[in-house]
Amino acid sequence: MGEWKEFEVSALCRSGLLVIGDGYRAKNSELSATGFPFARAGNIDRGFNFTDADCFPIENLERVGEKTSRPGDTVFTSKGTVGRFAFVRSSTPQFVYSPQLCYWRSLNSDEIDPRFLFYWMQSREFFAQVEAVKGQTDMADYVSLSDQRQMIITLPEGPEQKEIASILSSFDDKIDLLYRQNKTLEALAETLFRQWFVEEAEDGWEEITLSTIADHVKSSINPAKNPHTTFYHYSLPAFDEGQEPKKELGSEILSNKYLVLPKSVLMSKLNPRIPRIWRIDNELVSEFSVASTEFQVVKPKDESWYGVIYCFLKSSKVSQELSNSAGGTSGSHQRVSPDDIFSLTLLRPPDDKVNGFNFATDDFWKKITRNKTEIRTLTRLRDTILSKLMSGEVRLNTV
Repeated sequence: MGEWKEFEVSALCRSGLLVIGDGYRAKNSELSATGFPFARAGNIDRGFNFTDADCFPIENLERVGEKTSRPGDTVFTSKGTVGRFAFVRSSTPQFVYSPQLCYWRSLNSDEIDPRFLFYWMQSREFFAQVEAVKGQTDMADYVSLSDQRQMIITLPEGPEQKEIASILSSFDDKIDLLYRQNKTLEALAETLFRQWFVEEAEDGWEEITLSTIADHVKSSINPAKNPHTTFYHYSLPAFDEGQEPKKELGSEILSNKYLVLPKSVLMSKLNPRIPRIWRIDNELVSEFSVASTEFQVVKPKDESWYGVIYCFLKSSKVSQELSNSAGGTSGSHQRVSPDDIFSLTLLRPPDDKVNGFNFATDDFWKKITRNKTEIRTLTRLRDTILSKLMSGEVRLNTV
């Protein structure tokens, strides 16, 4: 394999090998319920999740110019939560970029392999350059287009790029398959919930509030008082990036948090039209697990209700009711109150129906748990190999 060479990103752009762009600054009046999804940072979730995304009308696309996605783009969150990525596949629905996003687009895949570019942007070389510039303003973290074009990129020859991308893609393909399996299994459980407890609900079932069957747990902790302790932090960004809590030292967590309990459900107050409902199983919780106070900790009073409560909170009925109750200063910062959540109503089925639901879905949850464990293992292995390959510590002939 040949030597890797350093290139100025700006030179690659000038030579027509690479384009770096940002999103279209749409007015609210330009968005609609139909058309191409208008992709924001919250829509990046190990790929793309356009559920409840605003849309940009197809008939107005001429306003957007080049700011629509193309297969092979690497998408980068450059404002606020900096450093989340997604790769636009041929199967990804075409979308319009918002200003929260930037894209890196190879115009010559023989010189710059698009998949290699995606993995390079997750390497230490890229992140070191991001860290050097992202905090230059007094506002939220931001990496400008100018900053990105002034970066340096180290590239091997085209064939080696493709081989490296192929190795790393094999991990991501397996990880993506496991994520899709989990989504399918959850959808099956939610369908069963809707059939048993909504469509086939009996007249004699009592209407109750969520507070009847679940406690609102508000045990608070200040992690900064234990600066050297490692906490598992269940934050909104962690949810959006694959529902995996982040390991952080207490000194890095600057505000009070809620304690996370096993067999509980975390329900986000923020932007209920984009539901964030996190199922917390026993194997994911340590005594130093904490959650953002944007989440509400919903703890079933009887553990047998755990699966029912989770599926209820994920239902379209709940999403619609909370969206109608939300208030805030802008469309992107709508919130509901804890009372809105715990006053939600549902029909109470008999205990044998609840137990039957648990029996019918038990294998679903067990398989989801096994898949999550395998995802964590594959992710660690991929990240280790990515780091070693991109730094030159390991060459292809030794992998």
